[in-house]
Amino acid sequence: MDILEYGGMMAIRVDFEYDEERNILFSFDHAELKTKEDVDQFFQIYEEKLRGLNRKVYAISNIDDLKIHPEVAEYYGERVKGFLADFFLGHARYATDYEARVMLRNAYLRAKVPAHIFDTKEEALTAIEEMKGKEQR
Repeated sequence: MDILEYGGMMAIRVDFEYDEERNILFSFDHAELKTKEDVDQFFQIYEEKLRGLNRKVYAISNIDDLKIHPEVAEYYGERVKGFLADFFLGHARYATDYEARVMLRNAYLRAKVPAHIFDTKEEALTAIEEMKGKEQR
């Protein structure tokens, strides 16, 4: 597992695990994003990992430990749009924490981005497999 982090006042950390055979990047987000700078650092961590893979991937993110403050939710959503186009073939997120799902869903709605947020890793994986199936048709 690769762990990339930015250590500011509040550490922003993302743990990555790449399944090359299935071309799925699993990530576990650990961050509290209060400012635009926090959001930029968070995406910089992802960009560093994704550029190193040298290919577009499917991604499944655990967002239980990701907190996005309302003041930066729209900015976060806008940053997601660019990442989806540049790096991902498909992306699903999951959280056992209801508040984490609602918070992220709101950020995606503000940016008019499909949320694909699920309760479990298994549901997120099923969604990715369905995305792959549609792509192959």
